[in-house]
Amino acid sequence: MEYLREGDMLTVQEVDRLGRDTLTGLTTLAELFERDIAVKVLTGVGAGEHEESNLLLELALVLATELRRDIVKKTKDGLEVARLRGRIGGRRPVMTEPLVVQAVALRAKGFSLKQIQPHLRITEGKSKGKNPSIGAISQALRAHDETKGEA
Repeated sequence: MEYLREGDMLTVQEVDRLGRDTLTGLTTLAELFERDIAVKVLTGVGAGEHEESNLLLELALVLATELRRDIVKKTKDGLEVARLRGRIGGRRPVMTEPLVVQAVALRAKGFSLKQIQPHLRITEGKSKGKNPSIGAISQALRAHDETKGEA
């Protein structure tokens, strides 16, 4: 925004690129038009070149905000349904139960995380044959300690 000069034209794919919500988009447009910077929208509602605010641009921003809100809601609903089915998002943990047992044994012998890492090898997935990260080892040991404390 700071780079744009009077007489320039800002080109965006769709009007929703001007802000994450209606208010931000309207504020951005007002600032651009106040500085005599035109806006060119390539696709969607509001496509075309604009040198001043108009109802079509404002409507496009409102529709984009509603669409984004709808996508966020559907994503949250989908994650909740997956959670109810026992699926949790994210990568599968690289620290399998045998690796955790090995790490616990090494830690009991006084090894630090950096000393434990070279002794562990991932047995499946994309990282097969590599060492787990120190963060993964630390997280697995912390989870092990928490479950041990509950038992």
